[in-house]
Amino acid sequence: MEDIPDTVDVLALFIARAVVDEILPPAFLTKERKDLSEDSKGIQVIKRAEKGYVSAPLHAEIILRKWGGSKSTIVDDIKANINDLLIEYITSGDKKEACSCVKNLKVPFFHHDIVNRALILAMERRPAEGLILDLIKVAYEEGIINVSQISKEFNRLIDTIDDLCHHIPSARSLLQPLIFDWN
Repeated sequence: MEDIPDTVDVLALFIARAVVDEILPPAFLTKERKDLSEDSKGIQVIKRAEKGYVSAPLHAEIILRKWGGSKSTIVDDIKANINDLLIEYITSGDKKEACSCVKNLKVPFFHHDIVNRALILAMERRPAEGLILDLIKVAYEEGIINVSQISKEFNRLIDTIDDLCHHIPSARSLLQPLIFDWN
């Protein structure tokens, strides 16, 4: 830390960027705070990320400007493709085609986002819930999406349920059956 005097700020910016890019849920900061001692460098990083970046007005723009660029359109394109393939799957019900589309995206590091979007769609479009859970199960059984990615997204939704309730007011009551049905 002495060799790099701005380590706390660099790490805070890194964490804040991960929150903006939806790699970490906003609740991560609060959750990690509980495990760190008040005099640690880790708590300094978390506090700087919270107060200096994440809670600042126009925080996403500030973070992106400090990071040295704009949000990658590639990430936005991938998210749009994920959304499109899930909507198409709900319409067609063709699991084989949906799994093929997931493979063709060639972004295994982003499969967690497929699970996230699928679970949110299941809450938004209740009649499609069973169909969506079937797709997640098939993708898991075929080794396309691994259990850690699925667990990660269930946990992320649990951690961000208050935020999700702004978009889907009944999200809290809808999430529990999804968890039960998955297991």
